[in-house]
Amino acid sequence: MNWHRDAVRPAIPISICAEGPRMLHLAGRIADGVIAGTGLTPDVVSDTIRRVHGGAQAEGRDPADVEIRFTTRSSLGPDRDKAINEVRGSVSSILNHSMRFSLEGKNLSDELRPVVHEYVDGYVLYEHVQNQGENPRRMDALGLTDYALNRFALAGNPADWIARIEALAEAGVRRIWFGLGQHDLERKIRDMTIFRDEIAPRFS
Repeated sequence: MNWHRDAVRPAIPISICAEGPRMLHLAGRIADGVIAGTGLTPDVVSDTIRRVHGGAQAEGRDPADVEIRFTTRSSLGPDRDKAINEVRGSVSSILNHSMRFSLEGKNLSDELRPVVHEYVDGYVLYEHVQNQGENPRRMDALGLTDYALNRFALAGNPADWIARIEALAEAGVRRIWFGLGQHDLERKIRDMTIFRDEIAPRFS
């Protein structure tokens, strides 16, 4: 095939998914990019970028060559409360997943550490990602819901999304990786249309 050199890229970029400090550092050292599941609060964003850049510098690389994408648990819709409620199960899962092996280097205050530890210890795996399941109820009971939504979620109506994305940009986020939940095709089309028409034009 005479055209293959034009059709195929000479190198395939490889990204590493990371939630902890060691993986963030490793991604900076060896990867083309990092998909960071660390959270979206300004302190977490700053720490994530610092750790990735530190890994790149340790390897003699230009930190700007490592693309950082922040993942988020997302829900969009015209009804703000409904959209937020629909992401609770997903947020309950990432709160467990990102903290389950260690709380070190996870940007938790001294007050939050024992509460998060209790939540992770009692996480109910067979109710994973259930909005009305035991894990969101335990998040509520332990007073962690607002914290978890603020750290890990991009949820609400278009105005909520716009305000949050503006705040993320101010904190240093340049790329966000999000999906729109386990909905049927009609709902996905609706939500992507809302994003296309009401949110994306604000940032293009």
